[in-house]
Amino acid sequence: MITLKIHPYCLEQIHHWVALAKGEVSVLGIVEKDEDVLTISEVFLPKQTCTPANTDMDVDDVAKIMLELEQRGIDSATLRLWLHSHADMKTFWSPTDKNTIEGLCNDGFVVSVVVNKAKDIKCRVDLFEPFRYTFDNVKLEPLSPDFDLYEQCKTEVATQVVDLVPTFPIYKKPPHQNDLLFGNINSIDDDDWDECADQELENRLNNGEITINEYFAEIDKKGGLV
Repeated sequence: MITLKIHPYCLEQIHHWVALAKGEVSVLGIVEKDEDVLTISEVFLPKQTCTPANTDMDVDDVAKIMLELEQRGIDSATLRLWLHSHADMKTFWSPTDKNTIEGLCNDGFVVSVVVNKAKDIKCRVDLFEPFRYTFDNVKLEPLSPDFDLYEQCKTEVATQVVDLVPTFPIYKKPPHQNDLLFGNINSIDDDDWDECADQELENRLNNGEITINEYFAEIDKKGGLV
């Protein structure tokens, strides 16, 4: 199963370009491959001539984009996304779209996307080698933004938050659960605390390894530790 993802920055660019263009518009993009996960990481709007029904990208400008990628140390062969809009029409693969995709046949795969001004999206992945196959209606999933805030937040929690961990000593005869939970205990002698305690169970509770309900369940199994 192929998974198709896109950087949220790229998705916003695409929606703006499509909304601002009067007719159709075409976009190219870099697709990074990690086994069955394809990620659209960067998109480009080449010079083009557009009508309400088609787009004609400037060949020289496309070549310029590829050259600039190589100069940045990025393999231009990763330019495997062809995206175009249908303006106010529905998203579908027209005969012209299918012919264009076949013309993009290369040594691997091509990701094709059609969008419209209503932000409807239709995607497909065409595999050309080692055999010809089309994965249609592939879902496009926006990547969750990662602002690398973990260490900052970790420091803030350590300095700003004090965690008070409650302790629950075990009785010879435990009071009713609600009494312990809601602080209604007022008749237990000090001698009743801990005398027959299961220290391991108490430690597990205080360390957060078991819940208060699990704590009482264990007490019941032990007959109340009487």
